[in-house]
Amino acid sequence: GIHFDPIIYQENFISDYTDLIANLCEHLKMDQLNYISLGVVRFSKDVYSDIQRNYPESQLLIQEFVNSVDGKIKYKRPHRLWMLEQIKRLCMTAGVAEKKIYFCMEND
Repeated sequence: GIHFDPIIYQENFISDYTDLIANLCEHLKMDQLNYISLGVVRFSKDVYSDIQRNYPESQLLIQEFVNSVDGKIKYKRPHRLWMLEQIKRLCMTAGVAEKKIYFCMEND
């Protein structure tokens, strides 16, 4: 299987993942993968605080993050799900069956 985790939002993330998946298709039979797991970036509160303190100009901090019910700091749920659905669509277009794609750490 393949884990795309952490998926980090940036302006060109869809085209970057399109290229990545195209490259994988050159080397793997995507329809024969057992699974693909997709997960967006998430932090413990301490790690997020460290990033804010040590890298205040980081592009990573451009998107809005929220506290989730699991105690992690994540992108807002609609944004996370939109990102995950975009990558899922790319994987399915490459031949991966929908039932083999799952979103990890998306319980809330």
